Amino acid sequence: MILAAHLDKSLWRRFADVESKRFSGKLALEDPDCVIYIAKEFGINAVRLRDLDIYDESLALAFDVGVRVWDYLKFMPRNDPYWKLVNRYLLKGWVLMTYKDLVRLVEEAVEKRCLS
Repeated sequence: MILAAHLDKSLWRRFADVESKRFSGKLALEDPDCVIYIAKEFGINAVRLRDLDIYDESLALAFDVGVRVWDYLKFMPRNDPYWKLVNRYLLKGWVLMTYKDLVRLVEEAVEKRCLS
């Protein structure tokens, strides 16, 4: 970390990217409750779909978790059309997603934390 602090901006960004990828690789192996807990530690308000008041059997087949729309917009990857809000299922202020997508969102939060 000390050596990376003296690098130029592009190398620092690369370092943050590598660290976030390593973190998300390990997080993907964890229990879903652990993923939600860590997401909350990074400022992402995530809740299991069954704990929301919008729970529906048909939604539960496709989605696992809901994330507040502002947290989603804050941490979503910017250069991927898959992550645009118009391509997401939004219901009563919650963006619905899978655990895999939540891990990716946490990865972006880790990268932002490394860069700050």
